[in-house]
Amino acid sequence: MSNVTKAILFDFDGVLVNTTGIWFEINKVHNPNLDLETYKEMSAGNYHVRAEQARESGSFVFHPEGEQKYEEQLTQQKVEEDLKNVISSLKSDHKLFIVSSGSEKIIGKYLREQNIFDDFTEVLGHEFHHSKEEKIKHILKTHQIEPHLAVMITDTSGDIQEAKLAKVKSIGVLWGLHDNDMLALVQPDRIVTFPSELNQAIQELLQ
Repeated sequence: MSNVTKAILFDFDGVLVNTTGIWFEINKVHNPNLDLETYKEMSAGNYHVRAEQARESGSFVFHPEGEQKYEEQLTQQKVEEDLKNVISSLKSDHKLFIVSSGSEKIIGKYLREQNIFDDFTEVLGHEFHHSKEEKIKHILKTHQIEPHLAVMITDTSGDIQEAKLAKVKSIGVLWGLHDNDMLALVQPDRIVTFPSELNQAIQELLQ
């Protein structure tokens, strides 16, 4: 590894694992009128903030056992081999992190089951902070990483906005929750369609 530390900040849901359908169906149990477009809008900003605002307005009800049901279904999902290959190719020259709105406890357990936990320097979820901006800033400060040498990989426009606030670069991916139009609206540094495009995009941004 070079003396200059470069960091890759992975969102979890929708990037490493396809969980959109899992969370959507869990949330529909107590929100039967919830449609996918409305659900997508909740991730167009900070998910926790928008969900709490919706709850306070009476338009959204949190599932009391949501995380438990999520964990049960998550175990049936696999990290695709092409993503595992990307992680494997990046870990020797970069520090890898998970920056998630989900539970770091659940994610950590899952990564161990997938035999990739040790590829990541740190996993930060909602237990640490609800703001991804704050989680990113913590990583930069704790691991002495310059913002221009870090990139956030995510499937939501809300995460891209928080990456910008933390002054790191961002890559939007098209195999998750938000489509090209929603991602392009907040102007990430790159948008990629397939995991195989990540290495080149990262190399271009962090050179």
